[in-house]
Amino acid sequence: MADLLASKPVRADLPGGGRLHIERRIPLMCVYRKRATDAGIEEIIGGEPAFMILPDEPPHARNALKLLRTTVEHLAKDLGGFLLVEVWAKSQAQCVPLAAMIDGESDGHSARFEISAPAMMIPRHTIQSLCKSLGRDTLPFGGAQVTLQPYDAVAPPGTKPLLRLRECRDWNCYLLGIVARPVYRQDALHELNAAAMHSMSRDLHIALEQANFAFVRQRKTLRPAHFHAPERRSVVKSVLDIDRQLAEIDRSFDLLLQATPVNAESAWREFRRSRFEKPPVFYYRPLSVDPVLLKRR
Repeated sequence: MADLLASKPVRADLPGGGRLHIERRIPLMCVYRKRATDAGIEEIIGGEPAFMILPDEPPHARNALKLLRTTVEHLAKDLGGFLLVEVWAKSQAQCVPLAAMIDGESDGHSARFEISAPAMMIPRHTIQSLCKSLGRDTLPFGGAQVTLQPYDAVAPPGTKPLLRLRECRDWNCYLLGIVARPVYRQDALHELNAAAMHSMSRDLHIALEQANFAFVRQRKTLRPAHFHAPERRSVVKSVLDIDRQLAEIDRSFDLLLQATPVNAESAWREFRRSRFEKPPVFYYRPLSVDPVLLKRR
């Protein structure tokens, strides 16, 4: 909390496998409660400028929840309002089978995300922005499905909301849920589809940026010039180390020289002599590096 009070970035590993990441003070945070059978969501929200992973074990989860409420209270009072978005995956039993979507019995893309909102204290403009962004590829009319329900139901099945309704009213906070259809998870193979996860992470990131933009403009506490303004700007040390290693590999050989044939003129003459019917044969310089060793680096 000392770094948060000093307006410094917060990156903390919590007991039990949790994590708190706040790159800078913005009035929106993503939260995910870990579950042993729910792989993938943690990676999907890991690129957000402010997110928190709550541990699965009850003792650690209670302590992490207290930290979350303290953080939200501080940011809400400092920024004049706060939007807390919890993300969880829909169970396989609740998902529409893929065959049904192909046969036209379901609306396909809309099943990727659903928005769960309380029937009271509704941030209307924020929900409209989320709905439009998450469902922009949905046919025929676009828009993600929005479910209005009692406040106690805006949480994963079997759990309670992250904030009490009284806390939301006192701190001027709003709570929303985003339910993701686990199309990125292949339970039969116990594997995650990296391409599907990247696609959903990108779509969710853009939608949350636009939702944050709509939220702060409605509250009139901040005036960002563009919805991309609050995105992440800093990188961790491991990214810089990887970039340095890639630069060293790039300097270890000359790609253009290695890709240039040593018999270009003679190959052209042979190609012309065959009346352009026989493909030419090119010869290249011996490799100055071992590709296998470079890949191991």
